[in-house]
Amino acid sequence: HKNYGGRSDYAPRSDRNERRYQPRYQRADPRSPVSADTSDGESNDGVETTNKRPKRRPRSYFIIKCNNEKNMKISFERNIWATTKSNEKRLDKAFAVSEEVFLVFSVKGKGRFQGVAKMVSGISNKFCEEFGSTNLGGVFDVDWIYQEDLPFQATQHLVNPWNDNKKVQISRDAQEVEPNVGKALIDPW
Repeated sequence: HKNYGGRSDYAPRSDRNERRYQPRYQRADPRSPVSADTSDGESNDGVETTNKRPKRRPRSYFIIKCNNEKNMKISFERNIWATTKSNEKRLDKAFAVSEEVFLVFSVKGKGRFQGVAKMVSGISNKFCEEFGSTNLGGVFDVDWIYQEDLPFQATQHLVNPWNDNKKVQISRDAQEVEPNVGKALIDPW
């Protein structure tokens, strides 16, 4: 478990009815991941705050796992994407606090990344039936920066400290990537 900014991200609860302890300061380290956990009603997004207003990060990077090439083609043609409802909160939050959000796409089982897109809108309440899944939430707009393959072999040296130092291609859908590693990941394109 990585400890950023002198505090641990883990704070055990002694009683389910008690509120989890939250320090009054936020990490000033812009490398801390965007957390989707806001169940206690307080922000814990790892971004330094001033007067309770989040400081914008320069960039956030996420690995997006796609189930099939058909959905990639739809995305390439229409410049849209949709993720599972469980990932929407994480991506929407990153879009709110980051100047730029880069999404690195990989079709499951193909052994390569298929491209890089920049998230250019928040998640809407519109759906794309063409994606063919009822598990997906609303669509959002993306601008495709690269639409070409990058084999996993070209990224073997990159590990993500925000995912237990696993290789970047070993990620779950919407896994956030540490910014320096994210930049190194999209540079080869």
